[in-house]
Amino acid sequence: MYTANGNENFISIGDFKPREHSFSGAPDLGKDYYFFIDSLSLTPLNPQERLCTEAATVKEEEYGFDVRHNLLDRLVYVYTKAPPPVPPLAKTILQRVDTLVIPDVLFATNSYALGEKAKNLVTQLANKTGRARIDSVVVEGHTDSQGNLSANQTLSENRAASVAAFLQ
Repeated sequence: MYTANGNENFISIGDFKPREHSFSGAPDLGKDYYFFIDSLSLTPLNPQERLCTEAATVKEEEYGFDVRHNLLDRLVYVYTKAPPPVPPLAKTILQRVDTLVIPDVLFATNSYALGEKAKNLVTQLANKTGRARIDSVVVEGHTDSQGNLSANQTLSENRAASVAAFLQ
């Protein structure tokens, strides 16, 4: 009987001192013998401890793999000669997000028309990023804190739309 101390990750059951035993038959596979254990129980020290929610599913999968005795040899042989196909994995999509902040696109007070200086700056940005693979651009417009909140919101949206239209 083995009593766990709680730091275990795996349990290996086997005959780790084969010289202390004599076997009366040929090994099952190569030099190896296979032992089949039909009754094994793991009892928690804490009787209040409960199984995880996936326990029933895992148990069904384990009990569903019901290869016994000489069938295991055949299964090992078949899998060695013709392993089952590896299911294709979904491609990993790498998302790359870059943020470019252009602080110098300035507008006249209460205006959303792009001036020449702002157009030149946006053109330079477009030229420098033209070779990059860009699939989307987010343009945000801002205003100062002066004036009506609703009017400033509309002005911000119009400024962003002006820059977006110029980029297109």
